[in-house]
Amino acid sequence: MKKKLQITVFILLFCTIGTYAQNDYFYYYKGQKVYLTVDKTLLNISAEKSLQKLSVTSLNFKDFNLETDYSNLQEQKIAKLEF
Repeated sequence: MKKKLQITVFILLFCTIGTYAQNDYFYYYKGQKVYLTVDKTLLNISAEKSLQKLSVTSLNFKDFNLETDYSNLQEQKIAKLEF
């Protein structure tokens, strides 16, 4: 019984530490840590020029504009999708 309790506490502690370790998004600028805030309401996509809007609308995103990006060497389609 005591061993089961120790294993359970260890697993809970391990899972808790693991979830907090993955929430720190940052980069270094001039030797200082700059933290980033992740916005999970939007998704930016970049796809081949052959992508059709109908193939994405079935995924239940809000209405969006699929635009052509000519800034790269290859022509691509880009869009900002909102959940």
